[in-house]
Amino acid sequence: MVEDHLKRTFTDLDGHALPATFTAADVIDRGRRVRRRRRAITIAASATTTAAVVIAAMTLPAATELPLTPATAPPTTTTTTTTTTTTTTTTTAPVRPPATTAPVTATTVTVTP
Repeated sequence: MVEDHLKRTFTDLDGHALPATFTAADVIDRGRRVRRRRRAITIAASATTTAAVVIAAMTLPAATELPLTPATAPPTTTTTTTTTTTTTTTTTAPVRPPATTAPVTATTVTVTP
C-alpha cells in the first residue's frame, strides 16, 4: 500500500518534468556565458587589488619622511679590574697504539639440518 502510494507520487512528480534536450548551440552558448563570467570576475579582482594598492600607497607615510640620522655606537663605559691568575701546565706524551694487533681471520660455521 505504501509502495503504491510512493510510486504514484513519484510518477506524478516526474510527469511534469521538462524533457532534457541539449543541442550544440546550447552547449556553445553556455560556454560563452561561463567564459564571460570568469573574465568579468578576473577583471573585477584585478581592479580591486589595484585600487587597494593605490589607496595604501597614498595613505601610508613615505619612507623619505622618516628622520635620517646616522647610526652611532652606544656610549661605552670603562671599568678597571685587576685580577691575578695562576696557570699550571701539565704536558703528557701522546698515547700510541700497540705495535702488534691480532690478525683478522675468517670464521666458518657449519650448520647441519
